[in-house]
Amino acid sequence: MKTTKLALAISSLIALASCGTGDGNTPTTTTAPEITKEASTPSEVSTVDFASVADIGVHDPSVVKDGDTYYIFGSHLAAAKSTDLISWDYISTLSANHLVDESSLFNTYSSEFAEGIAWTDGFTGNWAANVIKAPNGKYWFYYNHCAQDNPDTPDVVDEVCWNRSYLGLAEADNIEGPYVDKGVFLRSGYRSEQQKVLDGNGDPIAIVDADGNPVLDGDGQPTYEMQTVFPEFADYPLDNGQTTWHGHVDPNAIDPTAFYDKDDNLWMVYGSYSGGIFVLALDETTGKPESGQGYGTHLVGGDFRAMEGAFVFYSPEADYYYLMWSVAGFDVNGGYNMRVARSKNPQGPYYDPAGVDVSTVTGTLEVGAKLMGGFEYTQELGDEFAAWGYQAPGHNSAMYDEASGKHLLVTHTRFPQTSTPYDHPEAHAVRTHEMFITRDGWLVASPQRYVPTTGDNVVAKDDIYGYYKFINQGIGVNNFAIRSTHIALNTDHTVTGSDPGAWYLLDPENIKLELASGTYVGVVKWQFDGVRNKMVPVISAIANDGATVFASHVNPITATATTLSEVQTALVLPAELTVSDLDFTLPVLGKDGTQINWQSSDEYYIGSDGSVFIPTPDRGNKTINLTATLTLNGQSVTKDFEILLQARPAFKNAVAHYRFEDNLNDSVDSSKMATGTGDRPFNTGTVGYADGKAGRALSLDGTNGIRFPNNLLNSYQYTVSYWMKPNEINNFTPSFFAAENDTYNRWINLLPANWDGQVHFWSHNIVPEDNIDAWYDGATGRTLTPMEWVHVAFAVDNGEVDVYLNGEQVSSLSGLPDYFSNITDEGVMAFGVNAWDKPFIGEVDEVLVYDYALTALDINAAAINNLTDPAQFSAFVKDGLILPNTDAVRDSFELPRVGPFVSGISWTSDNEAVIKVVNGMAEVTQPGPTSADATVTLTATINFQGSIDTKTFEVTVKSKAPAEFSFDGDLMSANNLYGEGQPTDGFIDALGGSVEYVDGVIGQALKLDGTNGVRLPDNLIGTYQYSVSFWIRPDAFTGFSTSFFGAANTSSWVSFVPAWGDGNVTRLWSGTAWYDADPASGQIPAQEWSHITFTVDNGAVTLYINGQVEFSGENYPNVFGAGQTTYFGLGVNHWDTPFNGAIDELKIYSDPIGADLVQALYAAGSAQ
Repeated sequence: MKTTKLALAISSLIALASCGTGDGNTPTTTTAPEITKEASTPSEVSTVDFASVADIGVHDPSVVKDGDTYYIFGSHLAAAKSTDLISWDYISTLSANHLVDESSLFNTYSSEFAEGIAWTDGFTGNWAANVIKAPNGKYWFYYNHCAQDNPDTPDVVDEVCWNRSYLGLAEADNIEGPYVDKGVFLRSGYRSEQQKVLDGNGDPIAIVDADGNPVLDGDGQPTYEMQTVFPEFADYPLDNGQTTWHGHVDPNAIDPTAFYDKDDNLWMVYGSYSGGIFVLALDETTGKPESGQGYGTHLVGGDFRAMEGAFVFYSPEADYYYLMWSVAGFDVNGGYNMRVARSKNPQGPYYDPAGVDVSTVTGTLEVGAKLMGGFEYTQELGDEFAAWGYQAPGHNSAMYDEASGKHLLVTHTRFPQTSTPYDHPEAHAVRTHEMFITRDGWLVASPQRYVPTTGDNVVAKDDIYGYYKFINQGIGVNNFAIRSTHIALNTDHTVTGSDPGAWYLLDPENIKLELASGTYVGVVKWQFDGVRNKMVPVISAIANDGATVFASHVNPITATATTLSEVQTALVLPAELTVSDLDFTLPVLGKDGTQINWQSSDEYYIGSDGSVFIPTPDRGNKTINLTATLTLNGQSVTKDFEILLQARPAFKNAVAHYRFEDNLNDSVDSSKMATGTGDRPFNTGTVGYADGKAGRALSLDGTNGIRFPNNLLNSYQYTVSYWMKPNEINNFTPSFFAAENDTYNRWINLLPANWDGQVHFWSHNIVPEDNIDAWYDGATGRTLTPMEWVHVAFAVDNGEVDVYLNGEQVSSLSGLPDYFSNITDEGVMAFGVNAWDKPFIGEVDEVLVYDYALTALDINAAAINNLTDPAQFSAFVKDGLILPNTDAVRDSFELPRVGPFVSGISWTSDNEAVIKVVNGMAEVTQPGPTSADATVTLTATINFQGSIDTKTFEVTVKSKAPAEFSFDGDLMSANNLYGEGQPTDGFIDALGGSVEYVDGVIGQALKLDGTNGVRLPDNLIGTYQYSVSFWIRPDAFTGFSTSFFGAANTSSWVSFVPAWGDGNVTRLWSGTAWYDADPASGQIPAQEWSHITFTVDNGAVTLYINGQVEFSGENYPNVFGAGQTTYFGLGVNHWDTPFNGAIDELKIYSDPIGADLVQALYAAGSAQ
């Protein structure tokens, strides 16, 4: 153990609780005592090499310590044990999730737990389990499962997990089992049915009209008052008398965690999605809930928000109970991340760092402090240490280990695809991290993996100075790993780098960071860096809003010149770039945050941003001189380069084209005729023909295929393109298949459906004499629809493979061997058949083969359009040149410089004040707020093999003026800048009808009566930054009726709903990437005017009502910024009952407006 003297005296006035107290009280300011503490670096208990540690996959691990051994129990009856929390040994696994009887934890699970299995419609399984040592000295296993037969597919048995679940208890003498069932004690997802309401005599109550006459249904039968009942409560009652179950408020009875409070009373938290997370007091004798609680006390979540995996533990160091849970989806891109709140009471309420009771927070996943989400420590130029990170970590457990005095976090995680040892994107593994208590009593996690250490852990101030890899986790849900940036903690207490500011120690173990992104208070500790294989200082800190940051020390502050020299040495560029290097960019970031700035002799080809454009054939080769300036923390060095850019080769036609016009001829080379086969390439057979994608097509019936000439592919560069329509989709059936020879040891195969039913580029390379047996997988994640045409192409460029479906690149892989360069006449090239699998059933048309790798542009030009006749190329070059929607442009956009068939394109603008062409960009300057929209003509000059042509495009650039509608007797926008709205009937696309006008907030207002609405002009919003402001007076509430609606399509929309659902919630809503922004003050009133403003700034959403912020959040969906036509309505959408009420003074801005303007708009209306 290394120790040095640290005399750190703090006697100034400081806030002892710079984050909220967590109990709703305001932090106080007091004089801190002088603190002096020995600096000490802890020692590793044993040498750890994470690269040699085998991972285990226990999903949702719940940790418990028994003696000196740690156990984790997870979903699907997976369990493992360890003595160091690093190396684990399985004690239970299943070969499939439903095969529960394979587990050694039970004698025969399926028979012992038949009671619960019956509740889940016979489906077997066990989700996130929890084990504790019971007061009686035995072990209690809390089991649970969620399953049911999908009611939406009544004709098939189809397991789904919505919220029909059970939770029970089993007991064992040994922690490893076998456990014996003690019974199910809680259920959820009670099924409902409609029953007639009975009067006092037991007779159904008929519905009558105003005159007392029976109301008849469509069949002429009387109708009756109906009520929803839950008959299953008769057999499975709750012990508090509750007889209803509603998914948005009642829990889903899974994900249990039992825990002891500091007085050894037993509790359990549980819940997933549905009504949220709840806590129950448990009977220490039975292990089951104390009577009379029903579902218990609600702690957090509800309204079907994605919150689950709760865990509570008590810290004697902090004297707090910490409630942890995970939000969002657990799949690799689902955004899973861990949250934490705290309480002095095991039953809650639990508070966030701002002192807000988390049970009161609605409409968002951003609840509590963000403990850990996906992150990635990247590897930059000059950095010798590999990248690593997590993606979607969550459903964690935790403990205070009395033996070591450490707080430990155990979780599962998936991994970023840029830094993972696993090929399967959903691979997951268990990870352990140490946690620490900050001076304010908040729990923060180490950014490094846990290793057992001994000795005190206090970082000397001199060791804190230096360069850090920095992760700003923020507060929001991140679907992808947040990549590290760089900061430096300097000796003058400044912070430089990606998040500049200042830093200082609050005491020997706590640090404060005042950064541009916020103020954070946390710990500075020694932790083991697994890639550097040494102890390093790390920082883990938290802000008052719950945002957290990680920092991990990578270099001393004195290493600046050395780092610059290392980056300078590592900065090497190729002397020549060709069309094979289209994705090449110059590096702009190096080790420790070194900035690399570029000066180019010709920015048309190589820009100062590092972008590279390979010249088109008409421009010829270009030599570019470059100077790189490397800067780090105020020091700089330079390095010069000269690069030759080889012009792209002129377009080369396909070497084969099989049109299948009732024959197997090659229309490019008549000597390359294909032949029919039987069910294998080496069998003979006949084929049929049918109507095709273009003319006629080859038709295969599952007993036959075709074989191409044996040397159709004969190099390490090739492209194969075709249209196919699989009439029946079978796993492993081939479409295009090619083998090196008839041993079938080395082959490629494009599968319409792999083992998961997805399109898959597949290859096997067996070389027995070299002991090689390797598979290559290009998974696309896409499934095909039977009886539908799809275009397929794959391009191979010296081992690099790109796969396209309908012109979109959907997969890529590297390292494909060279199978075909040396073949002469021994290859096996076929369609629909191989040596093993069921042949293809369906049609195939327009098979094209090229002897080089086509780019994406030519896949979408020549290949997908079946063009091999040179006489057609020139016309298509012009026709195929298109720009994205240019009807409502606000931002700069990229202009294509290379067109179909490798044509060269240059651009000019007739109004450079509005659109200026700079290299490959159209730089847009919007007209000012008092100006009208501008129309600009862009002219493309196209050079195709010396033939020159032009094509023009009209671009409408929207002005910065807001779209204003005052509704003073008409639907015209102010000054007619944006056109006029049109009345609709009951839906947004049902133009017609009429509207009325009534007295409004200012002048007149639009009046809608619940049967009509207004379709506003298109493209009022076209970016990810905008604001909408209006006054609204609901005259009646109907569930889901929209007041303002905007959409890109029926699956991507924004809606302000005065009465959501049952009518008691006002909501700014977005679907179908669902987002709920609910005002803190609740529902707006009926029969009264309310002023509404919402702003969106690249995902940051703020909702104001009557000038006050009522909701703010992150990750609001990008509905309008994808470049498509957008459309808008008032009072109507595609589905719901129209709005009944009045709307006035609608203003739509192309930027997020500030609070001052929002309050001014509110004041302007309020003053009338």
